[in-house]
Amino acid sequence: MPNSQELVAKLARAYALTEIVHLRHPSIQEQLDGVSSGLQEHRLMVECRKGSLWADGSRVEEGTEIDDLAEGMQQCGVDFMRLGPGLDARLVGELLDSLRIASISGRHRRLKELAGFHGEELQVVFGVPAGERPALGRSAEAIFAGALAKETHTSEEAGTTPDGGDWDPPGYDTAPRTSGVASPPGPTGAPQAPGDAGTRTADTTGVDEASAATSDPEASDADRQDGADAEPMSPDEFRRGVELFMAGSPTKRRSWVGPLEAQAARVDVDANLEATVDILVTLLGPGDGDEAVAQVARRLVSPDVVRALSQRLASAGDEEERGEYLQVASGLGEVIAPIFAEELATSEDPATRRALVHGLAFLGEAARPSVEDLLDRPEWYVVRNAVSVVATMADEDAQGLLEPCLSHADGRVRREAVMAIARIGQSKAGASLLPLLADEDPDVRAAAAQCVGTLGLGSASAPLRARLLEEDNDVVLIEVLRAIGKLSDPDAVDGIRVRATPSFFVRPTKPVRVAGLRALGRIGTPEAVALLEAGAEDRDPELRSAAQHALEDLA
Repeated sequence: MPNSQELVAKLARAYALTEIVHLRHPSIQEQLDGVSSGLQEHRLMVECRKGSLWADGSRVEEGTEIDDLAEGMQQCGVDFMRLGPGLDARLVGELLDSLRIASISGRHRRLKELAGFHGEELQVVFGVPAGERPALGRSAEAIFAGALAKETHTSEEAGTTPDGGDWDPPGYDTAPRTSGVASPPGPTGAPQAPGDAGTRTADTTGVDEASAATSDPEASDADRQDGADAEPMSPDEFRRGVELFMAGSPTKRRSWVGPLEAQAARVDVDANLEATVDILVTLLGPGDGDEAVAQVARRLVSPDVVRALSQRLASAGDEEERGEYLQVASGLGEVIAPIFAEELATSEDPATRRALVHGLAFLGEAARPSVEDLLDRPEWYVVRNAVSVVATMADEDAQGLLEPCLSHADGRVRREAVMAIARIGQSKAGASLLPLLADEDPDVRAAAAQCVGTLGLGSASAPLRARLLEEDNDVVLIEVLRAIGKLSDPDAVDGIRVRATPSFFVRPTKPVRVAGLRALGRIGTPEAVALLEAGAEDRDPELRSAAQHALEDLA
């Protein structure tokens, strides 16, 4: 027989993990599989007695995860659960996930549905004493009190009944509460929740003031809001309302976005930056484009929150995680772009700057005004970073943004602009690149040669031949030879012979000679072949190999 204490420990461990990862996560699945395996031939009774868990009649040793599960059962008013035999891992997961639903009535409904469909393997018995309500954070109640009153008032004017939708606001169950005696299981083995038995009591003692306020359609939302504005709300408090909000259908979200947005404006977002970013991920991570969700999320933005988000981007462990944070940025769009841009201009951390470059590029058109502002800044490094954003954007209109940077006073900006044009493939900007082959900065000259070769600009052949004869920097010379090879310019053979083959007056370095041999192999004229055959007899094995490979490629 399986150890009941161990099964409950696995159950509690899986329940704890549901707060931080999704049900399909391997760490949860391992625990769920362990519980399901133990329940194949065994029925487990899990009871909650005065805040303590009991398994098959024995008290479970207390611990953080055990206490968390007990609290979840208490909040939902679940006295005990019978699990198995034959309860599979998926249903165990759904059961635990149900205990995390922010709405009390939503939890009841979900658990009753589970028990109703799987009565043989799962029984859940409720027992909420009259006059007492399961514990629930005040924030979730406050958030939706005004919304329900407004819905009720609108519905009464229209002569209709408010639609219960996918879930109910916390604390506003329409069914009155019963006595503390749990209803026995029905004929199918599924339990009947309080209020579902043959008779209903009229006891409403347990209804709190907030709930009573919503029954008066004449009550002023402003009056309720005045009380709510008395103190700020922490991100952790607000998180409960967000979970409830996200559990609803798009239609329900739209009807409740106003009150939730008003509550979001009260959240002290900087009090717990990590919690605020987590809320933004909950809202915008799915990337479903729901404007109601984005409307609430925009209320949670501050410069410090954006910095925390950019640090998450910089430290993301994989593409999936990075994509989630980029979806958050995209959902905030024009709201976050100026802050991202300013952070890019001031951050001293290279990883954060790289993350911000990708973030701004991902925003696309929404970030364009902010990027243009960066391009006009006096600091060279800010302009260079902005050029990197334009290159990552791969915008069709990038040429107009990059061309002014080709004449920037700082060579590092000019080089970055040249590389950006090569990366985007803006062959239309070729004419603007040709003067840079003679730039005073060797790094810019090398980048320009590389760029015209990559773009295949035939108009660059003559300037490249001139640079071949004049260049005194080996790094630039090698890039010039590579570009000539890519353009297969037959008129450059004489220049290659002069600069890349040894003579009485010239002793080119080995890297220059190798680049020259490879360029000759791409040109392939008889004159080029003759120089290659001579190189194939060279005493240096590396030069012989380069020449022989070039000849083989021609053959």
